[in-house]
Amino acid sequence: MTHLTAIITARQLDGSFNWTREGAKFPKGRLPAEIAPEGLDVGQRVRILIQSNERGEHLVSECSLLEDGATVASFRTVTESSSVNENAQTHSTPPRPHSGSLHWVVIINPLENPLAEGKLRPAVLIEQSGVDSWKVMGLTTKHAYSDGSLRTPIPNHRAVGLSKEGFLWGDSLTRITSDSIGDYIGEADAPLLTEIINISRTNLDRDQLEIIRNLIQERSTSGRAQFQSSLLSPRLIDRVSPSSISFTDLGTFFQENRTRVQQDLINYFTTRSGRYFDILSGHGNPWRFDGSEVAAATCLSLEFRHHMIASMMEIAPRLNELLQQVPIDLTLWEANDEDLEPNSPLCLMYGLLDDLPGFGSAYVSKLMAAKRPQLVPIRDKAVSELLGNPVAWWSNWRAVLVQGQLRRVLVEIRSACGLPHISLLRIADAALWEYSQRDH
Repeated sequence: MTHLTAIITARQLDGSFNWTREGAKFPKGRLPAEIAPEGLDVGQRVRILIQSNERGEHLVSECSLLEDGATVASFRTVTESSSVNENAQTHSTPPRPHSGSLHWVVIINPLENPLAEGKLRPAVLIEQSGVDSWKVMGLTTKHAYSDGSLRTPIPNHRAVGLSKEGFLWGDSLTRITSDSIGDYIGEADAPLLTEIINISRTNLDRDQLEIIRNLIQERSTSGRAQFQSSLLSPRLIDRVSPSSISFTDLGTFFQENRTRVQQDLINYFTTRSGRYFDILSGHGNPWRFDGSEVAAATCLSLEFRHHMIASMMEIAPRLNELLQQVPIDLTLWEANDEDLEPNSPLCLMYGLLDDLPGFGSAYVSKLMAAKRPQLVPIRDKAVSELLGNPVAWWSNWRAVLVQGQLRRVLVEIRSACGLPHISLLRIADAALWEYSQRDH
């Protein structure tokens, strides 16, 4: 039997609830109505005791509502009896899901990652399959795929009810279950629907193509503005993904979110593949680029092609020469201006790696952090976006760590999590990465 923290994702007609492990990770299951705490609602965090049966189902025997009562995702309760007057100018109850509507959904099985167990994101509903599922086009705030290629942007995010710029998730529709559909956001306009056809035409069947074409024709007419204004739910237009965090507010962010950060770090360093970055880094030679840094970096979602490894090995003698001039115990907040000037060994090493074909800030920073984890801040795309994509990455990290507040709270959090061997920069990086993944 296992205790874990879970999120309530849906309420069923019989009074039971659906749950999934906090962080949208497996396992997931059903919470019987008879053991649900009084006042339990969708989106709240609970502590449950589960046991798996012979069929692999996760049975809940105990459940308690966590004291903070936090609601991490606002889902609409799934019902069959609600009806909506789509001609009304305002709605006390949002419209039911229909082709062309945007909702927050839990995408259980994204086509890009068949092993995924659920991700909360906006999506355009395209085709209903029976009563139990929908085909949808997911949306995201991430502008590029994992290989660096750019996603298709949403033409006008505000016109469809979103308050931040976004992108189409991929080139195929994704199947979701009907009980994964949450809050109503707005309506896909003709330009967005056109982009869905453009990106996924070869993967659409005849019926799906016809549905989207009909929607485009309907929403390209002179009555489109009236149609949208009658369906948009004003209370949801301002809903956004987590806003950017400024470097100057990092100390306050970690202090105010200490409990959640500690939970995220424990989850990261016990379940995420990224935990092996620190293990493999620690096994390598800190004075030489010996391949351990490449193995470590692959655990942070990087792929090294053979020509990249070959080009890196060609300059390895010069890299090792520079690396040996950088003290192993030098921290970023203790580094002086000379340590970070353009002609310093550290910056020359960065430049050599950055000039290699296929490399960039993510590759270079992760390789160098494997050798000097207290000195080099990893520049992961998700964390960089969360921090506003600043140009001066190292100097911003250095400035906020020199001030002391962030450093002190990171030391306390690291101690509470039992991770004394992890550098403060990695503690911050892992925590911010977990935070960036929660709502994107």
